[in-house]
Amino acid sequence: MNWKERFIRTVSYPLYEKSRGLTIRSKLHALEAGRNRTPSEIQDLQLRKLRSLITDCGARTPYYREMLERNGLTADSFQSLADLSRLPVLTKSLLRENREVISQPGLFPRTYCHQSSGSTGDPKVLCADTEAESFRMAALFRSRRWWGWDIGSPVLEIWGTYHLQRSLMRNIRMSWIENRFRFSAMRLTDASAAETWKLFRKHRGAYVRGYVSSILGIARLFEESGRHPAELGFRAVCTTSERLYDDQRRFLESAFRCPVIDEYGASEVGIIAFQCPSGGMHLMEENLIAEFADLPQAGPDGPKRLILTELNNRATPLLRYEIGDLVRPDPEPCACGSALSRIRVDIGRDSEMVRLPDGSQVSPVLFCHMGQYSFFEIGRKIRQYRIIQKRLDLFEVEVVCRTEDQADVESYFRKAFEEDFDGLVRLNVRFRDSIPPDASGKHRMFISEIPTGGSESG
Repeated sequence: MNWKERFIRTVSYPLYEKSRGLTIRSKLHALEAGRNRTPSEIQDLQLRKLRSLITDCGARTPYYREMLERNGLTADSFQSLADLSRLPVLTKSLLRENREVISQPGLFPRTYCHQSSGSTGDPKVLCADTEAESFRMAALFRSRRWWGWDIGSPVLEIWGTYHLQRSLMRNIRMSWIENRFRFSAMRLTDASAAETWKLFRKHRGAYVRGYVSSILGIARLFEESGRHPAELGFRAVCTTSERLYDDQRRFLESAFRCPVIDEYGASEVGIIAFQCPSGGMHLMEENLIAEFADLPQAGPDGPKRLILTELNNRATPLLRYEIGDLVRPDPEPCACGSALSRIRVDIGRDSEMVRLPDGSQVSPVLFCHMGQYSFFEIGRKIRQYRIIQKRLDLFEVEVVCRTEDQADVESYFRKAFEEDFDGLVRLNVRFRDSIPPDASGKHRMFISEIPTGGSESG
C-alpha cells in the first residue's frame, strides 16, 4: 500500500464519511465479523430486519400502510421469510405510478439519490437514506476485499459515455477520497490508441471497473494496435452493468492476465451479488431477500424472475420488487466457505428474451456465442456488432468490420441464423462505420423491439 492509499484509508475517507453522515466502515466491520454466520443465522437476521421494515412502512409509507391495512397484515404476520408471499409483487410500472407514495425522502435529514441508466427505456431516480447507503457501500467493500481491493485502492473506471466537465470539488473527491479515475471508452479510435495507452500506463497496478462492452473495446483496440494489455499490470478487472458471458471472460483474462470479477447491482437496491475468488456469485443477503419466481412454460431448471426486498432503505422501501432480470439459483455450497446464497446471472432480462414465431423463447446469450469470441477466426474480423429483433420473424444484424471482411462476416451470420433458428426467421445484415451506445452509454448486444407477450410478425 503506497502513501496515497494509506492517506485515503486513514484520513480523507473517514473525514468524508463523517461529513456525509455515513457509517460505512462500522457496517463493513459488522459484515466481516459475521462472515461465519450459518444459513439459518442469515435467515434469522433477514427476518428481524424484515419485521422492523414492515413496522416502519406501516407507520410512514402511505403506499404500504394502505396495502398492509387492506390485507390485515402487521409485522407479527411475518413469522418466516415464506410469509413475504402474502404481499403482492411490486412491478416497475407500479413503482413508476406510485413513486410519490412509496418514496419519502423528505422524512430524512439527508438522502442519496441514484438514477438508473434507463437502458430499458424506464429511467428512475430513487433515494436511499444514510443507513441504506452505508449498508450498500459496506457490502460492496466487503466483497471487494475478497480480492484484496480495499478503501483507497486505485480504481480506473471505463464507461461508454462522455462526461460533463466535473467541478473542482468532484475532482478532489474522486482523486483524494476515492482514488478513482474515470475514462470514457467513446474516445477510443485507432488514432487515439497511443494516447489512450499512455494514459492507462499512468494507472499501472490499478483495479479496472466498467461496462463489459467498454473494457472489451479497449482490449481489442490495444491488441489490434500491437499493444499488450497485460503490460498494464492491472490487479483485477471488474465488469458491471452488462452481462458477462463466458467467452468474454476468457478473452479478458487472456488479454489482461489478471482476475476478471463480475459485479451485479441495480440503482434501485445497490449491490445485489458479487463474485468470490472461487467463482460463486454471492447474494448480499444481509441487505436483501431474494425470491425466485417461475417463468411460464419454463422447466424447474429454467431461468427465474428475480424479486428483491431491500431490508435497510426507509426512504424508498421496496418490498417484493420485481427487478426485471432473469437468474438461476445456484444451490450448491461454494468452495470459499461462505454461507451467502449464490445465483447465476448469465440469462438477461425478461424483456430481452428472444421470442420466436413458434412460441418458443431462447436467451440472448446465444448471440454472444454467435458473434463474439467463441468463433475465434470470425470474431477477429468483427469489431462491433448488435442484433435487433424487429419482428418475431425478422432480425437485423449491425456490424462494424473492415470492408474486405464484409462478405465473410455476412455469410457467417446468415449461416448461423439458419442453423440456430431452423429457417423460422429472416435476416438483414447492415454494415456500419460505428455503433453508438444507447442513452445509458451501454453497447447492448441484443435489442428486442417486440413488446413482451407480443405476436407481431409478417
